[in-house]
Amino acid sequence: MSKRLPLVALVSYPHFSPFHFGVPFLIFSAQLPEQALFDLKIVTPGGTALAAERALFVQPDGGLELLAKADIVVIPGWHDLAARPEPELMAAYEVSRPVDLPREIGTAVSLAEFNDQVNDALG
Repeated sequence: MSKRLPLVALVSYPHFSPFHFGVPFLIFSAQLPEQALFDLKIVTPGGTALAAERALFVQPDGGLELLAKADIVVIPGWHDLAARPEPELMAAYEVSRPVDLPREIGTAVSLAEFNDQVNDALG
């Protein structure tokens, strides 16, 4: 009997950085010789392909609705700290199932909270 793999939703968004997208993609698509470690799904708003710089395209597995099913949600980097995330992305993120992590592991904050913290720090 095989155990269900943790579902990871890797979110791509307009103007994404291929580097910031590539790092979690490599980590969560890694496999052991006998099996995958995660069930990685690439997510984009609207479930449509997105272009990055230099003609790189990302073909998603689905749209933002996948965030509600994910065990782990990764939103890598952000293209402009002065730009707020789209309301659809924030709404999908807010309904995703949060995981309470022990303080020593780390804390997750929403993109809006992170953006507000950065803006406060920059004055």
